[in-house]
Amino acid sequence: MTDPQAAQARDEQMIQARAAGASSDGAMAFRAFVSGCIVQGAPGAGRYFAQPVAGEGALQRLDEVLGPSAWLIARDSVPARATT
Repeated sequence: MTDPQAAQARDEQMIQARAAGASSDGAMAFRAFVSGCIVQGAPGAGRYFAQPVAGEGALQRLDEVLGPSAWLIARDSVPARATT
């Protein structure tokens, strides 16, 4: 949404719905990525994941630790075809 007034109206509606108990706070449903730098067919490929936080005292988010570069994040070893 690029219209600031429309975005503000949407935000106000969402805040009112939450205050009235008519809004779920569950996980949002996002479509998975189907192309690009993913290993198609691998478990979890193209899915969103929660951004971890770490540290003592002042917590840091993963993107603050890794910086602005592109990163390939995997649970297991990454097949060579995914990194070329």
